[in-house]
Amino acid sequence: MEAYNNMGEDINVPIIVRLQGTNADIAKQILDESGLAVKSAILLQEAADRVAEVLAPSDLTKIEGIGPKIQEALYEAGIKSYRKLSFQTPAQIKAIFDGRFPTANPKTWAQQAEMASKGKWEALKKWQDELVGGV
Repeated sequence: MEAYNNMGEDINVPIIVRLQGTNADIAKQILDESGLAVKSAILLQEAADRVAEVLAPSDLTKIEGIGPKIQEALYEAGIKSYRKLSFQTPAQIKAIFDGRFPTANPKTWAQQAEMASKGKWEALKKWQDELVGGV
């Protein structure tokens, strides 16, 4: 956990840890409650399931301001995860739309996506309650 904290924002890939040994249950609980964006598993199948979760497309409609049509456009552009969306600037997103969705305002989408990618759902929901159309 210390190494993860030292890396901070420089970590840009999912981390899945498969734990083994006498204290695996305790280590899993510590990791799960740490608030770090680390997925932990004890059983091999559980670890494989975590990999499948990471590779599955994210539901980008959970981002305030993104509906099904915008999500489809983002998917077509290869942006299928919260993590990938979190690295996009508003200008990059607008360029993807190529004039479509003129009322869409992606100003906060990257920040929202970053929170979602880190599993900070309560904080995201609280912020989204203050947003109107993603702004």
